[in-house]
Amino acid sequence: MAFETARNLADRIGSCTKLRGWPVLLIAVAAIGCSDNSESASGDALASDPDLFEFDSSLFDVINEETETSPPEDTAPAPGSFGAPCKSEVDCDSGICIDSAEGKVCSKVCDSTCPIGYKCLEQTLGGGDALYICVPRFKRLCDPCFENAPCNGPGETGNLCVPYGPLGNYCGADCDPMDPQCPENYECGAMTDPITGYNAWQCMRAKGAGICSCSLNAKIMGLKTACTNKNPIGACTGERLCTMEGLSACSAPIPEEEICDAKDNNCNGKTDDFDVSASCTKKNEFGECKGKLIACNDGVAVCDAPDAKPETCNGLDDNCDGATDNNLCEDGDPCTNGICNTDGSCKQVELSGTPCNDGSICTQTDGCVSGKCFGGNALPCDDNDPCTTDACDPFTGCTHTPASDAVCTNDGNACTQDICQSGKCAHPPAVDGGACPDDSKPCTADICNNGQCIHPMADGLKCQEDGKPCTDDVCQAGSCVHINGTSPCDDGNACTEGDTCSAGKCLPGKQKACNDGNACTSDSCNPQVAGGCVYTNNTGPCVSTAVECPMGVCSAGSCFPKPNETCMTEIETDLCKSDPIAGKCTAAGKCVVTQPPPQYTCPGCNGLCIKCYGIQFCMPIG
Repeated sequence: MAFETARNLADRIGSCTKLRGWPVLLIAVAAIGCSDNSESASGDALASDPDLFEFDSSLFDVINEETETSPPEDTAPAPGSFGAPCKSEVDCDSGICIDSAEGKVCSKVCDSTCPIGYKCLEQTLGGGDALYICVPRFKRLCDPCFENAPCNGPGETGNLCVPYGPLGNYCGADCDPMDPQCPENYECGAMTDPITGYNAWQCMRAKGAGICSCSLNAKIMGLKTACTNKNPIGACTGERLCTMEGLSACSAPIPEEEICDAKDNNCNGKTDDFDVSASCTKKNEFGECKGKLIACNDGVAVCDAPDAKPETCNGLDDNCDGATDNNLCEDGDPCTNGICNTDGSCKQVELSGTPCNDGSICTQTDGCVSGKCFGGNALPCDDNDPCTTDACDPFTGCTHTPASDAVCTNDGNACTQDICQSGKCAHPPAVDGGACPDDSKPCTADICNNGQCIHPMADGLKCQEDGKPCTDDVCQAGSCVHINGTSPCDDGNACTEGDTCSAGKCLPGKQKACNDGNACTSDSCNPQVAGGCVYTNNTGPCVSTAVECPMGVCSAGSCFPKPNETCMTEIETDLCKSDPIAGKCTAAGKCVVTQPPPQYTCPGCNGLCIKCYGIQFCMPIG
């Protein structure tokens, strides 16, 4: 009985697949009309239409961590039962042994539905008749890939090759955001197919779950994907390969600065494309000369530096050692440099910056300036006595003359001055009323009087806090008192604001208004929560951003188009004419035709009657 049901379903879906060459509208309508609640029929038709999914690809997060994870093990099924490992059909009670991500497993025939993790697809086994069989939904999930085709088994079309940034591309699995059924460590996310430009929902690795690991099937097949090694110099591409040990490292080289070696060091597609004005040298037995790189021939650098030659008296640095004529005309003055003229005579060039001796004891570092010797870095003559003036005589050295009215060593008394008088350090009384050390009593002033520190009572000063927010702490009659105040305070309730003090107590202010402006959250206030306001996701109605299907429903704090709502769209009823027609909203926010109105029907046509150049023909929709 199950076999006959599967065959009938196969015939029905097979007739529907003949519509795949029709326009996009008819494909979507045919999928809905022929689905018979089959996940395979409706899913494949919807996935083939690029206009049925319009979602922001920025929702997809690239996984940057390279850790491998595996799902927890379930209780193993009994041998021969559905899902049990097998080598051939004789190992299975159903006589059906099919491939899965981790080897062959027993399966069964189906009419429309299968257990979670499987879907009902038409398959041809061993060259026999086609059957509808429960096939693993995630056989190729997270396999390395370059394009969409390898991510889909026989009868599948909705799985995409998902980009994971520089880590490569890995197979996703078609999913429904309203009922994702993705495996653990995966989530149903929206993305734009980089190959076709269409938008779709795919099971992909959840953020923080790590990069894909290699399934047994991927290891056996040696599947691989492109990858990139990138740094500020450039980006080099390579491959990552599934081996029996797991996913290999990226084979791409690390980008390096371009040099003359007949290689594309920075991976920009060009060989030896570096700056030809870079510095270079030529070296022989006479010396080493510097120049600029002027060319690169087959990986060999061409430098315009001259060849070093023996030094001669010609005013040139023949051996490139930085010296001209090698001091052949030196006159013994450190501030001049004797050089040869081209005729062999000498001339003296004034120097600056070379060491010399100016003859003064008071300078330690002397140097030449425009051919003359000048002293610098004065000899330190400080005797650390604040009451002397320190100086230096060029012939005798440091001198120390008594000074008056200078600041001298502090005697530790805040109520005295520390000044030099006639070359000696003196400590006369400071000005009365100045500040002096605190006596640790909050209600006394600390001031100088005739060279002594005194502490009279100081009423009105702020004194030690009593810990109560609604009292003012002030000094009265030498004591610290705490008077009720009217300053702002906090009553400890996060749902009130503008609290104020009254009669020594903190009185609550007005209730806090909580509104985040999101129709998909319920706004409330909890006095025990920091900030008070609480925003809880709801499932109420809302207005979606879909132009054709604005009526929405809230989910996870966001507004999505509400499926199966009545909407209006347009169809082309002639070459230059479009008419409005009623339809139903999809979960992607598109309005598709489900039943033609009477004016677009005609006898014997189970669909839309279309006219072109006066000729009427039938366009089936079911």
